[in-house]
Amino acid sequence: MQIIERKIKAEVTDENRDIQISYNNYGHLVIRFFDDARPDKDRLITFTATETDKIIGFIKRISGVY
Repeated sequence: MQIIERKIKAEVTDENRDIQISYNNYGHLVIRFFDDARPDKDRLITFTATETDKIIGFIKRISGVY
């Protein structure tokens, strides 16, 4: 058994921040938050292949593509 204690950190993004959504070469969904005025403050969220499949499947189901 593994017990993990975490602290929740929330970030509110403003409308000046750009978002880029892409796949990396491993088939993982990547969301990049960046601000041209502060290029050293980029944030990436990289999902696993399984998480990516679940997200894409969910979007297809709610959009009627499935």
